[in-house]
Formats: sequence, C-alpha cells, structure tokens
Amino acid sequence: MTYISRSEFDRAVLHVRGTGVPATLEAKLASPMGGRPRDLSVEVLFAGMLLSSTHKKNLLHTSIYSVLAGLAGNVRRHYGIEHLKVWQVRYLISAITDLYENTPLRRPEMSTTERFRRRNQLQELVDSLVGHTIKDVPSTGSYAIDNTAIDTTARLRGRRKDFNQHVTTIHAKKPLHDVDARTGYRTETYANRTHWVYGYQMGALSRVAPEDAPGSVPHLIDRIFLVPGNEAGLPETVEALDSLRESGAPVREVLVDKGYSQAAFDDFSGPMHERNIDIVMDLKKDQHTVVPNDDIGYLILDGQAFCPTLPPRLRNLHLVEDLTAKNPEGRTHITAEEQQAWDERAAARKEFMQLIAERNTYRLESKGPARNRKGIRYVCPVTTGRLDVSTHPAPHLRKECCRKSITIPFSVHGKLRQKHVWGTREWFRSYARRTAVERFFGNIKGLTGIMRAGWTLQVGLVKLQLMTAITVMAHNLKTLLRWTKAHGANGSFIAAIEVAEVEIIDPSPGIDPASLPEHLQPA
Repeated sequence: MTYISRSEFDRAVLHVRGTGVPATLEAKLASPMGGRPRDLSVEVLFAGMLLSSTHKKNLLHTSIYSVLAGLAGNVRRHYGIEHLKVWQVRYLISAITDLYENTPLRRPEMSTTERFRRRNQLQELVDSLVGHTIKDVPSTGSYAIDNTAIDTTARLRGRRKDFNQHVTTIHAKKPLHDVDARTGYRTETYANRTHWVYGYQMGALSRVAPEDAPGSVPHLIDRIFLVPGNEAGLPETVEALDSLRESGAPVREVLVDKGYSQAAFDDFSGPMHERNIDIVMDLKKDQHTVVPNDDIGYLILDGQAFCPTLPPRLRNLHLVEDLTAKNPEGRTHITAEEQQAWDERAAARKEFMQLIAERNTYRLESKGPARNRKGIRYVCPVTTGRLDVSTHPAPHLRKECCRKSITIPFSVHGKLRQKHVWGTREWFRSYARRTAVERFFGNIKGLTGIMRAGWTLQVGLVKLQLMTAITVMAHNLKTLLRWTKAHGANGSFIAAIEVAEVEIIDPSPGIDPASLPEHLQPA
C-alpha cells in the first residue's frame, strides 16, 4: 500500500473540485429513479487517479484502488469509501466514459448531431481539467504545438489495409480489441525503434516564454487533444487555439515543426493568418521552391518576397547538420572523432548563416499590412538602400518594384509565410523555444514518466482521453510547484505549497485555508 497523508489527499480533492467537472458528472450520472447513492464519488475517484499518476506512475484500476484503500481509516470514513472495492473504481470510470462515447464503431446508430455534441462535451471536460491547473498563471500568448504517438494496449490484428474498411468487414475477418485505434506514422526513437504506431496521436499546446524574455514562464500545457493514429489533428489544433482565445487567453504566436508546414494552406496557415497569429515553423528540404510572379516580377521563396535579381545560388538553401555531433564545451572526455564532428557541424552552420545573410539583402522590405488586411505592403530593397544600386541598376529592374510599394496578398505568399525569415539568426533563436513541448513529451513518456508500456489497460478513444487529461493535470501541478519553489514566492497561492519529491501536491504545515483563492476554499 502507498501511504498518502490526509493533507495531500485533501489538496488533490480541492484541485479536482475546483475544475467543476465532478459536479457536472454527478448531475449527469444521477438516476431519475433515485436509489442508494454511490459510495465512491467522482471527485474522490479523480483525486485517486491524480495521486496514482504521481505515486504509482500508472492509471491501472488496481493502482487507483490501492491509493484510495491505502488512506487512513478516518480519511476513508470521511469520504465514504471505508468499504471500497476495485469493481467500484472500474464501474464509475466506465459510467463516466459511456456518457461521452461517440466514435462510429462503438456507437454506429448514433446521429451525427449527437456524435458532435458528445465529442465537444468531452473536449470541454478535458479542457476544464487541464485548464484549471494553469488558470492563476498569466499566459504570454506564445505556444509550442506538437503531436506524439500513444500506443494502445490492444494488439494489432490483420493487415493495415483492413482499417479503412467497413466495421462489419473488420469484425467478420479479424476482430479488434480497440476499434478506435489506427495505424499511423511516428518519429522513430531509441525507445520505440519503429516509424509506425498502432494507437493514437496526442496533440499538446505548451506555453513558452516570449522571445525577449527566455525562461520567464513555466512550461505548462494549456490544451491537449487525442485523435486516431492515422490523423494529424489539424482541425483539433485550430479548435484548441480558438478555445484558448474564447477563455480570454492571448494567442499571439505558435511554434510548429515540419509536420504543420506540410499541411495545406486552408488547414493550418490560412486559419492562423485569419486569426492574426504569427507562425514560426521549420521547413523540409523539398519545400524550398521559388515561385515567380509574372505581373510584377518578384519571387516568393520560403513564404517571403524577394527581388527578382536574387542569384540562383542563393535560391535553394538548406542546412544539413549531423545532429549527433554535440558541443564538447564543459565535457572532460572528448575523443578526436567527437571534436571533429562538432567542428564540421559548426563550420557548416557558419557557412549556411553567411549565405542566408547575403540572401536576406534581396528580400523585399515589409511596410505593414495592407489597408484591406488581406495582404502585406512591400518596397524594393534597392529603394531602401539595403541592396547596392551600383550592382542592381534601376533599368534592369521592373519599375513597379523600384518606384512604389506593392501589395502581396496572403494567398500569394503561400502556406510558408512566417514571423521570421527561415534560416536567419532570429528564426533559430525563436524556433529553439519549441523544445518546451518536446520536453513535456519526454517527461511523460521517458523512463521516469507515466506513459510507458502498460500504464493503463484501458482501450478506446474516450477512455484514453480521460486518462491523458488526468496525467497532464498532474504534470502541470508538478511543473508549476517546482518552478515556483525554484524562483521563490511570486504572490500566488502556489508559493505557499511545499514541494516534495513524492508528495508533490501536499501543502506546507500551517497554511491558512482562508488565504487560498475562492476556487480552492474547502467545502
């Protein structure tokens, strides 16, 4: 049995109760016929799940039961779980998820309207659980976005081509234990050793510090979503950003990788420009294409407008680095091969930056958005003095480029237009902040994380989404408490909470409940 103090369990209950989710679920679960009330309440169950994710590093039914059954007798009597059984944990989790089941293979007779209603309500529940943990920390408006693969507990049966067939065909030939899971692409790593995943993709929006104040905010997760493994989650990403904006949080810029830069304009870049959200994204080598404009003559390269006299040698620049070569600074034992690999990487980066700086002199200078807010005004770099007039005389250029500003619509820029010119020092410094979301995935899926093989034996999109929300909730609390302890008191109620290795949400002795915010006041 895992020992959990009364104060830590009370704190977990307060956090869960503050989300408002238990009250909503209790109302939905209440029987119109009346009857004997359940011994196990929703808020006690969620508190047990929260503590199981931190103490047990899993969300198995037996582990959740072990956490609750391991409480002191007076605590169990206080919360009405003195005679708790493991089947009660299993029953209540299934009852909750049954309220939101909406996938076609599990609810084939459900109407489209009801399906979308349940899907939206489930996402609102997840947003409430995750969002409550960060509501007292102001957002900077900058978010790093990425997806990570989550394996299902079920085994894959049959060939992948069967997945897109009709449900009757699937069950008639090779029944699947997890009918919501799909086979999709994942990044191959040392841990998984494969490019394929059978399960789901989890998208996460991690807040990051502004460019001018690195390290000024804790890397908390504001929104998550779960989709089948063969989906990219682009509509869900836009919906998550809209949800943040509706909650009053600013959304000024997003940092994304090559997976988002390959998306169609209408799926990602277009919606971001419509919402006036800046993008910082990486590009693949085959995306460095030159699109000339026949009317005026400018060039569109990497989503930016350039002078038509740009030399061909500067039109397709891409940095190829050996990412295994590490900086030897601060290390005591360096082999000659490691030093040589790093020197070659540094030389390649230096040469690339010089070429990018030279190409940047040919870029048309932005003068702000157009009056109709559907494009950007530019002037030629020759007229601004950035490009040498002696090497680029006006007669050799189009008069439209040299003598007046031009307006280039967003649709002409294409999907690759972003806040900084790709490859510049400003772009590298800004894009480096995206490691925040990668660090989050590493924390929950690493050797000391929770999302390892067998972390939950539950299958299905709805059940996994609920389990993931609890996991992220615990991660946010741990991150926030440890960050606050490292940076000292900041006037928040979090500063009064003692951070321990195990009891990460246990208040320090002597804390006055009256000093807590209203949403954390004891009942």
